Amino acid sequence: MNRMKWFLWVCAVAVILPVFAADQAHKTAEIQDTRLVVDFPDGIKQAMLERMRRNLSDVHEIQRALAESNFDRAADVAEFSLGLSSLGPHNARQAPYMSPEMQHLGMQMHSASSRVARAAQEADAMKALGALSQVTGLCVGCHAVYRAK
Repeated sequence: MNRMKWFLWVCAVAVILPVFAADQAHKTAEIQDTRLVVDFPDGIKQAMLERMRRNLSDVHEIQRALAESNFDRAADVAEFSLGLSSLGPHNARQAPYMSPEMQHLGMQMHSASSRVARAAQEADAMKALGALSQVTGLCVGCHAVYRAK
């Protein structure tokens, strides 16, 4: 009898699960992305997305360094990978496609990253984490408003 109950339970799940999954897929398809579209040329878009993935990795590295009280490492990554010292030709190539507001968010992120570096140089973990929170808040805000096409 236990095998029969088990069999019926498996059959029920096999029927219900695909119906549930199809319903969820339908609901997901109904959700529209209302963010502002930024139309980058393909090469610039790919380079920018790669840079953003590196930025996320850099934020992780800063967090790890702060957790280990490795303030020199946190300061170096914050300033030279994300901060104002990291600005280069890639910024100039993508800027013409970005609205002034989007550019401003980006500059705020770089400035906040430089503040992380200064706080880390002072070995002030709490101040560095506060500044890092501003960095990630700016990232979240930008991604909530804009999407690359």
